[in-house]
Amino acid sequence: MMQNNNIKESIWADGVPQNVKEEMKLNTQDLLLLAVDYAVKSICIPNGFKIEQAIAKLGYFPNIIMKKNDQLYAVAVVPFLYPNYGIISNKVRIDMVKNAKSNNAIPLMAPVGFKSIDEARANAQLALKGDVFEYLCRGFVELTDEENQNLFESYEQFKMF
Repeated sequence: MMQNNNIKESIWADGVPQNVKEEMKLNTQDLLLLAVDYAVKSICIPNGFKIEQAIAKLGYFPNIIMKKNDQLYAVAVVPFLYPNYGIISNKVRIDMVKNAKSNNAIPLMAPVGFKSIDEARANAQLALKGDVFEYLCRGFVELTDEENQNLFESYEQFKMF
């Protein structure tokens, strides 16, 4: 009798493969789709948010509009590859904050990172289709319309509502 132990395995052998075709690498749009899906299923819904809209489209903010306790939230999902970190530009952030506030929504950013479970691929910042990833997300950062906002100053700035 076979057991289903839900252990996911990468289709890739250990280490960084040589001569990987570009179509086997996850691009920014692929990472955004995975990041929005992860944020909705693993952060938003388990924390009691009702999803009003989720759109994984490059250059489109907010990616998630959600509600909890009659409060609306607008979330920019920013994917990144370990060891880098994802942020949005000041102009995009300020525009999104103004738009969110005009709709009585709290503007948030959810940086969602990907790290291959293979240490060599992780260190090479390589995201391959068919690989298995650790998701790196500490929660939400509340965005401001300040001229410059440090989006990675401390762990304390990450919130769960």
